[in-house]
Amino acid sequence: MSSARTAGFPGDTESTTATLFTKAALLLVVAVGIWLRLDQYLPQILLDDEWHAVHQLLSGKQPTDLLQSLGMADYSIPLALLYWLEARWFGLSEFGMRWPMLLAGIATLVAFPWWAWRACGPRVAVAFAALLATSPMLIIYTHTARPYALTLLLAGGAHVAFQHYLKTGWKRPAAPLAYCLVAPLCIWLHAVTGPFVVAPFIYEGCRALWQHNWTRLQQLIMLALPSGALTLLAIAPPLLGDPEALTGKAGAANIQLETLTGIWFMWLGTPSALCVAVMLLLSLMGLLRLLALRLVRWQIFGLFLTAATLLFMEPAWVNHSLTFGRYLLPALPLLLLATATGAVDLTDRARLHSGFAASLAGITLLGMLSYFLSLSPVQTLIQSPNSNMTHSRLQFDFRAAHNKMSDYQQAIPLSPFWQQLGTEPQDSLRIAVAPFYFETYNWDAVRWEQMSGQRVVPAYLTGFCVKRRWGEVPQDERFQFRNAYYVADLVDASGEVPDWLVYTKPFRGDEHGRSGTAVGRDLRRCLQQLRQQLGKPDYRDPDLIAYKLK
Repeated sequence: MSSARTAGFPGDTESTTATLFTKAALLLVVAVGIWLRLDQYLPQILLDDEWHAVHQLLSGKQPTDLLQSLGMADYSIPLALLYWLEARWFGLSEFGMRWPMLLAGIATLVAFPWWAWRACGPRVAVAFAALLATSPMLIIYTHTARPYALTLLLAGGAHVAFQHYLKTGWKRPAAPLAYCLVAPLCIWLHAVTGPFVVAPFIYEGCRALWQHNWTRLQQLIMLALPSGALTLLAIAPPLLGDPEALTGKAGAANIQLETLTGIWFMWLGTPSALCVAVMLLLSLMGLLRLLALRLVRWQIFGLFLTAATLLFMEPAWVNHSLTFGRYLLPALPLLLLATATGAVDLTDRARLHSGFAASLAGITLLGMLSYFLSLSPVQTLIQSPNSNMTHSRLQFDFRAAHNKMSDYQQAIPLSPFWQQLGTEPQDSLRIAVAPFYFETYNWDAVRWEQMSGQRVVPAYLTGFCVKRRWGEVPQDERFQFRNAYYVADLVDASGEVPDWLVYTKPFRGDEHGRSGTAVGRDLRRCLQQLRQQLGKPDYRDPDLIAYKLK
């Protein structure tokens, strides 16, 4: 690992041993970040793409089937295999699907600043950790049963292991063995990380050829052979067994100017153009110093390779800033590290100029930090109750004027019932709602929770009025979802019941790409059956009926 002195960070050579205050500040920042990631973790319901792997299990696929396809609705093969095992051993739950990402998110919050401490100095590490801790995207992905939090950690770990391997070769096998384990696993979890993970090989290989450094080239080959073989062993079955799963999604979307401008708001975690402008200026200052680190140059090259691949492949939904930014997720910590470095560099330059300049720079940065935090989407994420942290409305675009999901849901009828529940003590009631729409553009639970101040969870219709419904799991030992009810149980009053059971009536919306259709019209018999078995509702209006169960 490069030291602060050799990496070109003379400002942090003030003391070889970090002060107790700086260590305490770092520990405090990391603790806050861990709290933000643990906040309301267990009550989160399963939404959107988190259902891809569940649907594979529901289709009856066995491990041999999962290994040979990524599916048109792509799922992460290693995670799907883990879920299959959990479903067989003790029943799959929401936490059972998310715990790997939770551990990875916490590990990232610890490992990345630790690396920055050694490479860039204590003050940069503290500022970097603060930005990581409060990053909305990283908080959301820690809660998401998709591989993004895992691949971010593994991709960074692969680069660090590669750096150590260049220094020691196979004389110290820990680094090359770590790379051979981490790099293939990262690509297997999410294939789009491939260009970023292999970027150091291409960068150093071209450099060795240019310098006629055959020893270095041989060293690279000695690592490329085992790591490449393991990667091929993992990705060959789905590539050969179901190539349409990849090619079928290519050419489906174009990256537009709005895509390229919107990603900065996503990565930097703010709806403010002023904050983005200031942070980009600071990151440009910091990047000029970070380029002294070879690992940073690898990461920039890896991001370039990934972006070029996306521009060529044009995969589905990549025109949205959220998707494009997610595919280039390693840019987020690099951007935040550059911003932290630029902020520290600015204060150092001002301090060298005069005491007044240093005070002015410090006050300005503190003011911008306060403004940044006051607008942060994290405030909405940690608002209690929030059982829908991975809802597309909360992450599609942090800018309200550009959030198409929010615009769409404004047209969904909003019953006064939710406002009436707001008179009860906050988070004192549990509301089960049917029909549940796992595709969140039709699941308006974010507004319901914000208006009522009460926790909203799905009520599955499977086993009540339908035999099987897409986006629901049957009542059997394979699935132990804690944050959902079954209407059949509520009608029979068997087991624990929520405070209210709500049934939303059909509304004009989007159904599988067909706009203006009556969403839920195919479930009219469910509404009739509910009335027959529970009688007159305790509340009703043109949008919903509700039964008070407690």
